[in-house]
Amino acid sequence: MARYMKFHLSGGRDTAGRLVVPEDTLRQTQTASAVMSSYWDKVEPYWPVEAWLTQGYGMGLSTGSYRGYRRVYHRGSMVGFTSLLSLYPSASGGVFTSMNGPTTTADDIHDVIHYQVADILTGKDHWLNSTTACTYPAPWWATRQTRSTAVPKISSNFPRDKRDYEGVYGNHATGNMTITLNTTDNKLYFRLGLIGRGLILPTESANQILFRAEEPLEYIPNIVADVEVKNGEIFSLSLESYPPEPSVVFERGLKLTDPDPTEPEWDDCTGVSGSPDRTASSNTFAFLLFLAYMFTV
Repeated sequence: MARYMKFHLSGGRDTAGRLVVPEDTLRQTQTASAVMSSYWDKVEPYWPVEAWLTQGYGMGLSTGSYRGYRRVYHRGSMVGFTSLLSLYPSASGGVFTSMNGPTTTADDIHDVIHYQVADILTGKDHWLNSTTACTYPAPWWATRQTRSTAVPKISSNFPRDKRDYEGVYGNHATGNMTITLNTTDNKLYFRLGLIGRGLILPTESANQILFRAEEPLEYIPNIVADVEVKNGEIFSLSLESYPPEPSVVFERGLKLTDPDPTEPEWDDCTGVSGSPDRTASSNTFAFLLFLAYMFTV
């Protein structure tokens, strides 16, 4: 990782000083080409300093600034693992941190370390002390909200006939989600695209159900879905996300084009010809879940 950081800070040169990638080309990866939410920005007068200002997303790297200094950064996250890379080109330095364990406060821990190192690199006085470094993001922010509502408890029975949930539910961004009742084990299962599949569980709330993903997405926490009923029948399912992201709504009967079931498996990319567009749409489910449940925790 240190070599990768030096590669960016040196304008595309390797450890021997040889130019590997033209600096102008490398700069494009560090230039914002897509808008990012400013929800997590930390600016004055709400914060003591401009601790986090978002500009946008480039080619694999986010751009912004810290206390007036340009910052190129990217977070990494997987169940049990988180990381953060920050580069300060004008200061010719950067910092990378990674840790194992629960992700509940991981981002806060990374942020505190990166702020302290950034202050050293840029010659700024530290604005976090031994007290606020431990309470961060308080007192400026309250504890981060992780879900729009609390996760309901699992119930032993559904509030209505299981067959009422069966059908095809569509969302223009993710495609079709199909819910079926397995007559062998009498359980409800969902399937979306090539990799989105799992079990549907009842809750103590009459208008909420839980989606429990199976391989290859079984590490994702249970997803809460709000059940909307019209004229006595289930009309839509709204899969809850993390604030400020809106719920992903699947409307019953909105049937879209399903991906080709002959697409290659993850470990089999030979002998099968697939459509790039179908592959992209079928993997959208995983992409949305990563965004909603990994990068904003």
